[in-house]
Amino acid sequence: MAADVTSVNNRSLSWTAERRREDIVWEIDDVIRDVASPIIIFAGLVGNAAGTASLLRVAGLRRRGMGHLLVAICVSNAVFLASVLPTWVGGRYGRRYDLYERDGWCELLSLTTMSSNFLSTWFTVTLGGD
Repeated sequence: MAADVTSVNNRSLSWTAERRREDIVWEIDDVIRDVASPIIIFAGLVGNAAGTASLLRVAGLRRRGMGHLLVAICVSNAVFLASVLPTWVGGRYGRRYDLYERDGWCELLSLTTMSSNFLSTWFTVTLGGD
């Protein structure tokens, strides 16, 4: 009988420890979604705008293909981040701000997110070949 009580106690302790780990994982997920995501999005938008502005000021890069590719990468990354931002706002602040629920916005955000990601990838590949 003592062995039965011990095994039940061990099972409940392991279930409690597993539950605590799961709660910690969800708390980390909430912190990433609520704090890190907007910081990354806004820092990326500011960085891409600054990168584009500085690349356009350099006269030598404006005439070369590499300069065009670097500007194109900055612009496509900024478009990607700008199209991810409404998704985060809708998830954070609820249906009232969710653009995916409005006519036409789902298609537009999906198109801009996927195409800018595609273009950024291939601009980077082309830059590597240049």
